[in-house]
Amino acid sequence: MKGDPTVSQLVSAGTISNADVEAAVTAYLAAPDPGIVPLGPAHEVDITAAIAAHAFTAKFLQSGKKGKVALRASIRTATLLARAKRR
Repeated sequence: MKGDPTVSQLVSAGTISNADVEAAVTAYLAAPDPGIVPLGPAHEVDITAAIAAHAFTAKFLQSGKKGKVALRASIRTATLLARAKRR
């Protein structure tokens, strides 16, 4: 993959698992500014920046709505679209 791949590309390639993505989402929900979180053995993502860069998720979080399923799905989408870095 040329440049930094998206988290979604890494999942599709089997480099990281869906469980890794769920762990990143859970980290964000536990502490809404966890910053950089690990993804699998060799990658990481700045989940706070990913959420800020995803307009829908940022707006959803600012709205104060508390739907847990929608919140988790929104954060997951922002994470999947984010660019992962190698550690």
